[in-house]
Amino acid sequence: MEMGLEQLPTAVNLGQLGMAGLLGGLWLYERKYSRGREEQLDEAHAALMSQKEHLGALIEALQNNTRALEGLRASQAQVLEQVRGKA
Repeated sequence: MEMGLEQLPTAVNLGQLGMAGLLGGLWLYERKYSRGREEQLDEAHAALMSQKEHLGALIEALQNNTRALEGLRASQAQVLEQVRGKA
């Protein structure tokens, strides 16, 4: 969040209070920006944690499918072996 032109009179007024007033105003502005950024980070963290749960379920399904396909491949290999033995 950059200081826009609409906030310029406020900054000028704080400058009239001296260096302490200017620093205090900048500190307040920084705290407001930091609070907003912390809220964004909290929201991003919550979204990532939600995706983590979904990815866990997806990985589990993928592992189950891999096991099923491996079982199918093994049974087809046995059938093929038996067919070749009888031919």
